[in-house]
Amino acid sequence: TILLSLASTLIMQGLEAHWWLLLVSWAASFPIGLLLGVLLGALANDQLSAIAYIKSLSFLFASLPLAGFVVSEAWVYVFYPLGNYWCLRALYFAIVGDTYEALRSSLLTAATSRPMLIGALWYMRRQLGFTQED
Repeated sequence: TILLSLASTLIMQGLEAHWWLLLVSWAASFPIGLLLGVLLGALANDQLSAIAYIKSLSFLFASLPLAGFVVSEAWVYVFYPLGNYWCLRALYFAIVGDTYEALRSSLLTAATSRPMLIGALWYMRRQLGFTQED
């Protein structure tokens, strides 16, 4: 996916793109993809349910950050705990060229997605039966 992202940026912006900001944003958003995979593994019992979860989770992961750009300022705070919202903002500011906002959003992407990933890993561990018995 990184190659597709870089190729599409090259097509849209040419060599004037802020490549290092895009790479920092991509690296900060890496746990979001892991989160999607861990949730899929924890929730799905078979292949058919995995396909259903892929369709529903990918819709949520893709549409929620976009909704943060179109809601009024009074409702935008609802999206602050979501790592994928900050990821989209980081990529937007990296493309626009706002270094401060891109780095700040990348940092918030990393800060908000890691606790969600840890929670999903904890849930997956319980689903697989790896609990500590005293």
